[in-house]
Parts: sequence; structure tokens; C-alpha cells
Amino acid sequence: MKSGFTPSVFFAAVSLTALLASSSTHARDLLVDQRGGAPYTTLASATSAAVAGDTIILAKGSGPYREALTLTTSGTATAPIIVEGNGETVTGFDPLVFTQSGGVWIHTLPATFATTPVVITSQGRRILQDQATGNFIGPVFLRADGKTLELTSGTSPLGWEISARSYVVSLNNASHHVYRNLLATGSKNDGFNLHGAGTNLVFENIAGFNNLDEGFSAHETINCTINGGRFWANDNGIANINDAVMSATNVKVHDNLGWGLWLADNTQSTLTNVRAWNNGVVQIRFDASAAGTATQVSSWTPSWSTPPWRRYMESKTVTTSGSLGGNATYTPVPFWTGAPATVVSPAAPVAINPTSTTAVPSVTSLITGAVSAGRPLVVLPSGIHPISSQINITNANNLEIDGTGATLLTTIRKRITLYVSGGNNLVIRGLNIDYDPLPFTQATITGVTSTVINFTVHDGYPDIATDFGSTPPTHLFRPNGNRHPAAYDFYKPTLGIITPRTGTLTKTGPNWPASLAIGDLLVLDRREADATNAVEIRNNLGPVTFEDFTILSSPTLGFAGRYGQGLVTFRRVALRPGPKPVGATQPRLFSTNADAMNFVQCRVGPLIENCDISRQGDDSLNVHGYFFKITTVLSPTSFQFTNPGTSGFLSPIIAGDTARFHAAGNFNVLSNGTIASTSVVGSTGGITTYQVNLSAAPSTPVAVNQWFDVPQVNCPGFIVRDSYFHDHRGRGLRIMANNGLVERNRFERLTKAAVSIGPELGQWREAGYVNNVTVRDNEIRNIGVDISLSANGVPTQGAISVFLHSDTNTAPYYAGNSNITLEDNLIEETSVSGIHAYAVTGLIVRGNVLRHTNLIRSPGTDPTNGLVTTGPISISAATSPTVADNSTLVLEDFETYTSGTSFTTGTSLGTTGDGWAYAWRTASSLATTTGTVTATTPLDGGQRLGVSVTTQSGKTSSNAAVGRGYFVPVTTSPYDYAFRFRADTLPANIRYVLCENRIRAAGPDGSTTWQIANVSGTWRVFNGSANSGPNTYVDTGLSASAGTAYDFAVTIDPVTRKWSVTISDGTSSVTQTNLNFRTTTFTTDTTEAIGGRWLTFSAQEVLSGATTVGATGTFSIDGIAVHAALP
Repeated sequence: MKSGFTPSVFFAAVSLTALLASSSTHARDLLVDQRGGAPYTTLASATSAAVAGDTIILAKGSGPYREALTLTTSGTATAPIIVEGNGETVTGFDPLVFTQSGGVWIHTLPATFATTPVVITSQGRRILQDQATGNFIGPVFLRADGKTLELTSGTSPLGWEISARSYVVSLNNASHHVYRNLLATGSKNDGFNLHGAGTNLVFENIAGFNNLDEGFSAHETINCTINGGRFWANDNGIANINDAVMSATNVKVHDNLGWGLWLADNTQSTLTNVRAWNNGVVQIRFDASAAGTATQVSSWTPSWSTPPWRRYMESKTVTTSGSLGGNATYTPVPFWTGAPATVVSPAAPVAINPTSTTAVPSVTSLITGAVSAGRPLVVLPSGIHPISSQINITNANNLEIDGTGATLLTTIRKRITLYVSGGNNLVIRGLNIDYDPLPFTQATITGVTSTVINFTVHDGYPDIATDFGSTPPTHLFRPNGNRHPAAYDFYKPTLGIITPRTGTLTKTGPNWPASLAIGDLLVLDRREADATNAVEIRNNLGPVTFEDFTILSSPTLGFAGRYGQGLVTFRRVALRPGPKPVGATQPRLFSTNADAMNFVQCRVGPLIENCDISRQGDDSLNVHGYFFKITTVLSPTSFQFTNPGTSGFLSPIIAGDTARFHAAGNFNVLSNGTIASTSVVGSTGGITTYQVNLSAAPSTPVAVNQWFDVPQVNCPGFIVRDSYFHDHRGRGLRIMANNGLVERNRFERLTKAAVSIGPELGQWREAGYVNNVTVRDNEIRNIGVDISLSANGVPTQGAISVFLHSDTNTAPYYAGNSNITLEDNLIEETSVSGIHAYAVTGLIVRGNVLRHTNLIRSPGTDPTNGLVTTGPISISAATSPTVADNSTLVLEDFETYTSGTSFTTGTSLGTTGDGWAYAWRTASSLATTTGTVTATTPLDGGQRLGVSVTTQSGKTSSNAAVGRGYFVPVTTSPYDYAFRFRADTLPANIRYVLCENRIRAAGPDGSTTWQIANVSGTWRVFNGSANSGPNTYVDTGLSASAGTAYDFAVTIDPVTRKWSVTISDGTSSVTQTNLNFRTTTFTTDTTEAIGGRWLTFSAQEVLSGATTVGATGTFSIDGIAVHAALP
């Protein structure tokens, strides 16, 4: 499918006519992802396409972008152009490449550093110059020639960058823009550079750092607003000049080389909650006639009296440092209402930039110090911070930890990186987490038999050793990095070590794929060997938020949430593979070894927004509670259960919670009881006994070997929205909690179900039955990319599955799930059903669009567990389900054909299947026609079908067509066509007629339903006689011109024999409704496209005399979609 050709516009079975009619007035989302798979892969292509009302979205996890973001088009006051950065970075940095010369690493600049300074970073941290000596404060020095950089002995040449572009985020003479959640770094000028005349320019949650000039600067008559910003490691944090107007709220300027906040000339500013500290010269400076209002504006006097670092711009000659400068030192401050205050207590935050006498502070000491001192904010230094011990964030209250630009590199695999406990109103922002050595290794297969794989570890990846375990989980991939399509999940073979870089794997379970070959790839993960999570969140008392946070690897889980009382939010969080290790040539295949996010026994489920999760070894999200077997009954209202070790799983349970009791084996719910109290009885031999007391005896007596869970701590109330889950093993979302919402997400290329709803009571003992969950407006595609989902015995047999995993796994299945709504989802390219549901009551399946499902598991009964598949939507063992308005979608974008392929009389293009009842064919009446697939002069990006029709002379009529038969699944429900058409040539005596016929024909005939043609320079639509009216062409008034691409959307109602159409040329659109069919009966083809009808594109010669004179017309077709109800 071509990039950007998405059927998501057909959600909710909304008619294409209505959609297209509104398309000219509704805003567009322009998704940018330089990794591919999105309509735009560069910022430049998206900004050039953007118009008022559009939103440019940088895909989470897709940065950094090494190009300028320059938006020259203005929005409007009511329809601004929005740039949603999703926490991604736009950078002016390029890699700084050192070469060896004379046994040392050097890089020669094109000009002397003194005359043409640049920003240099090592591992993300800016290398500063000492003010007094000019020496770099870091492992590099400048030779006497002023141009040659030389690394100190033992310093790695990797991980260095140099500013290479003059602008990063810039605009000139543009208005009505919104920039959100965006980082700008590495500019040879300003991070955010605003020039000219511009108004209503809004910046929300932005950061500018490591820029040669300002982090943010407005010039001339710019009028702008900053709502949330942080600026550091620039020459100046913010500097506005000329007549610029700015409103700045919740802004932090710190650790810049020169001024923190500098306002000059005739600037007008409204400052609210602006803080400045540890800037090299002064923290806040007002000059000339700069005026405004200052409310809660604070600065701290730095610990130095002279600037510690060299500056390169406006303040480079200043020799003193302090809190306030210019007019800001006066009382009252001229031209200002209010004034910045110099804060004495609490003391200034710790400086994060090194000087000639101080080092970069430890991130552990910064965090623990802020917690113990009760500070509201701690800022972490940029760069990579190796740590060997976990960082404990204990009982942090009302604290923000901002680690933007910082990476915590854990150097021992069996170490938690962040252990967060007892948090309340805690925000952790901007951090990256990685491990070195990596908690997995990867290799290329060098030999394979039916039982043994030989492999060689990739350069730069960890050696194999006995501490991987005897049977490490093993994942198979194709050479392109995709999971092997014939793999049966991961494998547990016996590891044989030949050398630290070569080994063997001997089969212990399922067979290798028959197609496994030399050159395929594998990953050995250490989840069992290390059993350690990157981040643990335990017993949080109130809200804990992770924002713009990235995990690049983890020994087991990414985030583990346990026993929480308050909401944990993940906003713009990414889990993805990190950069190639030192010495590696192959990219990483893995992120976390197990689940990305796993929450158990919490009173509130997580909120996940705008996240990107990929390449991990198991599910993206698992929410559940514990499931325990009753071992002792003390009385009708008191029982005990046991569990190995000790755990805090009783801590979130409170009096009044429900104990839900289940029968062993099939796990039918027997009764409920109200919990009065819980306690730990004691431990013996590593086994702990727990007691639960009920306020009254349940209706079915509690008995030994019954099982129970507590729904209130199964992580209810979760929300997952606007996120992207892709390219990983396992399920997207594994839901076992009540009262949840899953909306507007994308799920792509997963090995198992995108969303499963129901308990894993068997095997995993994860509870419980689910009530009141809605899954809506999601795009789900390419699900079941290996054979594990379609294998017999799997309890989840749909891309969306409502299910029960019990110990018996046989019918009848208890309908313990309830009130589940699945609506308005797009589901396509799945190995199993799009939706599969059982063990549920109160199910609603409504308005879903399904395409190309059941690619492996076709209709039938699973011989292992008795589950029934009937088609795209398979529902069985469900009580009173509601199934309505679901539909199928058939697409043709000509991308699957070889460019240059042609068909003409007697030949065809394509095959039947996937909703098409017949291939592309020609039909002619005293004319010739040829269709050719071509990528030249594209119509919708990629390839198109170009058609040429030549009429004969001396005939009373001459016409020909190309057409394709489409299977009509329900002949009593309306269905829709959409396509793009262009007349490449438009001779005066050629008329193009677009229609739908019962049979393959050279043009419209007596079986035609709808008919559209260019007549006398405009598009006209045929109002037929099917309902006893006259046959007439209705002029739409929309010009029909050669070379213009037109979008057509047609809705057909076979019952009323009515049709409607919308035609758009990209600027204007017209709509005609309540048109009559030409045919008086609606029937389908019985000879070629059996059960279908023919979408037909024809050309006919218009007579100017008694006979034809002969002419040639050419046209193009692309972007065909047919949308119809499912039976």
C-alpha cells in the first residue's frame, strides 16, 4: 500500500460522500516519520504541504531530525498551523568525525574557532571553554593553529557532534502557528529563531539548548507566547529585541553561558512564573525601553562573580556576573509593572555545567538531594551518566525531575535504574535509560539443520556466556530485521558456546521454520537470567508522571507498576531500540526483553498518551491483578492463602473491596464477598501465609481450592490513547481490568493480538474478568506476523479478542466478561479474525471496518479448544451480542504490480480475491484500449493505472473501457466507491464516462446504477429513470479539465435505487444527492464477476457529424476504495 493511502477515512461506516464533502474544510494531520511508513519522511516535505488548520505531527520516537523546521505558510486566527513535536528533537548537529593522525584523534575545522565558533558536544553534553584560559572543559583541546581539535589520550572518538546548520526552528513573516512539545538544539544561531512581522505565534512545552546564540529569540515585530519552556547551555537563554512582544509563562532559563533572560529595545513582555539561575553573566537583564509586567519572576545570584565560560555573542565582553542587570537592577524597574526578585532562600539549584574547578554533579546526588531537601525542581545535566547502583526516589512529594538531554546508562545488568516508591505529585521528564552491557545479544545464522542452528554474534554486541542460561529465550528475524514470518513465537533451545562470539542452539521444543536460512538473524534475551526491570513504580500515594521519557533497553520489563494508590501517567514516552553499540554495524533488534509496561495490583490503571512502543520481547501493556488459591478455610468469613516469598500485594486492598470467588478449572464465578480486613500471618520455609476476613459469608461457601481476586486492585480505570504500538512480540494491550478506554491508537506488525480483553486465569494466574471497556477509533494492521497467533489452541483468535484463558480451555466458556464495546476500528491484514469474541455478555461490535482478515485461520472450529471462527467478525459463546454497521473495505492502489505491466483485449491485470470478483479487463465497441501501470506523473503518489482509448473513424459510435469486478457482500445495504481520476488528455470529441455496470461493458448500459461524465467542459451526473423519472444529465458546475486530479466519492443504495456523489478538485467540491439509478433493477454479474458488479472507466467519441472521425483519449486512475456492509 502506498504511503498515505490509508482507509482510515472510512471509519464508522460513514459514507464516502459525506467524508469527501467535508474534506476541504476539515484540518489534516500530516504525520512525519523519517523511519518510513508515514506520508512524510522529512520536515521540509510536511511544512511545504501544510496549510491553515493542518497539524504537522512528528511521530514519537522518530527523531532526532537533522534538518531545519522552517514553516513559511501562515495559518489563520481560527485555523492555526500546529506543529506537534511529541517531545522529538530538531537538531542542527551533525556527527563530528575524528580521524587518527600520529596516534591521536583529530578533527580540523574549516576556520579558526575564534573567528567562527561552533557548538561541540560529547555524548550530548556541551563542551565549554574556560573564560580565563580558553581551554575546553572536557576531553578535547584546540591546537595552536586554532583549527585542529585533538582528543585527550584514551578519549573515544565516538558520540561527538558539531553544530552544522544556521537555523533549527525558524520562521519569518508568518503568523498563527502553534509549536508544541518540541526540542531545538545544535543551531549556529538560535534554537527558536523568529523574524519579521508575525502574530499569534504560540510555543508550548518547548526546550532550546546547546545553541550557539539564544535558545529562543524574537525580533522585529514578532508577537509570541511561550507556555512552558526550558532554555540552557546556550549563549543566552531568551533574548528579544526590536519591537517584539512576548508573553512567557512557566519558563526556566538556567546554566546558559551569558544572560539568562535579556529583553532589549522596545520589546513588550508579560512574564509569569519565570525563573533564572546559574547563568554565566546575569540572570535577568532589561535594557533600553523594554517594558512589561513581571509576576512571580525570580532569579538567584550565582556562586561566581565573574563569568566562568567564554561567550560568543552579545555578552562576550561582559566581565561581571550577578542576579540582575541593566534596568532590572533599579527600584522601581523603569517601564515595568512588578519586578524580578532575587531569591536568597532556598539556595540556588546546583549548577550543572562544569567549570575549570568544578565537575558535572552526580545525577544520583542531585535527585536524592532534591527529595531530601523538599525542592520542587531538580534539573539533571545533559549527557550520558553511567550508574552502577539503582537510583532510589523515595517518598518524593511535589517534585519535578527534568532530565531532558540526559541518559542514565546502567552498567550492571541486574540493576534497576529507577526505583520510585511512595511518590505523590512526582513528574519525571526527559530522561533516557539504557544498559551497557546490553541485556541481550544478537547474531547472524551461519548454519541451520532441523535441530541445530549455528550463529555468529554481531560485532559490538555482548559475548555469549554461561550466564545467559542454558536455554535462553531466542527470537528469530529475517535479514531486514522483521520477525520471521514462519516462527512459532520465541524458542527455548539449548545454548552451546563454541567461542564467546560463536555458538549453537539445539532445538528443545517446536520446530524451526522450514524457511529458516543462513543469513537470518536471532536475538538471545536475558529476561530469565537477569530478571530485573528498568523502572519500578511501587506504592505511589498520588499521581506520578513520566513525560518525554525513553527506555532503550531493559533486562526484563520497561516499567513495572505495583501496589499503587494513585494514577501513573505516561505521556510522550517511547520504548525503542537504542543506538548501535560501539563497534557495531548492525542496528539493535530489541528494546526491552519483556513487557514495555506491566501494572499489577494497583487501585488505578495507567494513563498512556502519545506514546511509541516497539521492538520489545513481549506485550506493550499488561494490566491485571493477582489470582490466588484458597488453602485454608478458618470460618465462613475467614480464609487463608499462601505465596512464595513476601510481597506487598495486600497493601492496596482496603475494607469494602470485593473478593470474587471462582471454581477451580473452568473458573466460573461462584460468589462475591466484601473484605473486612487482611493480614500477613507469617512465613515458614520461604512460604508466606496471608489471611482475608469477610464482613459476611458469601452466598456460595468459601472452600479450599477455590480461587479469588479483588477487582478493585486489578488496575481499573486505565486509558490508552493516541499511541503507536508496533513491531514487537506479544500482544499490544493485554487487558484484565475494568472501566477502561482504548482509543485512537495504531497497532502494526505484532505477533499476537493487538488488544485482548479477558483474564489469564490459567497458566499465568492473572486476574480478572473485565467489565465496561471500550475500544474505539483504532487502526490495527498486520497482526499475526508469525504463526503463533493462528496456531491451534490459542485462546485469543482475533486482532481484537474478548476471551477467557482457563485451566480446562474447553467449552462451555463462562461469560464472565461484560459490557465490552468495540466500535469504529479499522482492522486489516490479520492472520486471524479481525474481531473474535466469546465468554462475554453485553458485547457491542459496531461500526468497524475490516479488510483482508483470516489470512491463515479460515472459518472452522479449533480442534484443541473448540473455539469457532466464522469470518472477519467471529462471535460465539456470547450472551446477547449487538453487531451492527460493520463493513468491509476493498482497495486498489496499483502498488503490487510491476511498473510497465499492460493489459488490453484478451488479457487482464490482477486476480480475484480480497473483495475483488474479477481482474482488470478491457471492453470495447469499435475502439481499442490499453491499460498500463506506471509511476510517471503520479496521481496519488507511487504508481497509477494509465489508460489509452482510440476510437475508429467512420462509425456511428465508438467507445471502450477498463473495469474491474467487485464482489457485493450485501445487496440490500448501501455501499460506497471512492477513486481519483485525471483526464491526461481531453480532446474536444472525447467524453469520459465513469459508471458501475452489472457486467463488463465498453460504457454505460441498461444495468448502470450511477454514471458521471465530462460534458461541455463540466462534470455532469446522470439522474436516471429507475424510479419512473426521465434520464437527464445534471450539471455540477465543476470544471472538467485536462491534467487536474479529481476525487470522486459515490454512495449507492440498491434498495431505494438512489445514489449520491461528491467531486473535488482539491480546492472546490460539489455534491449531488438523491439521484436515481439508470437501471430499474439491481442485480449482480452471473458470468464473470459472479456476485459482483463492475467499476467501469470508459471513453467514447462524441459525434460532430453522422459518423466518428477517430480520436485518442488518455486518462489515469488511482486510489480506489470500495466500502460495503458485512453480512
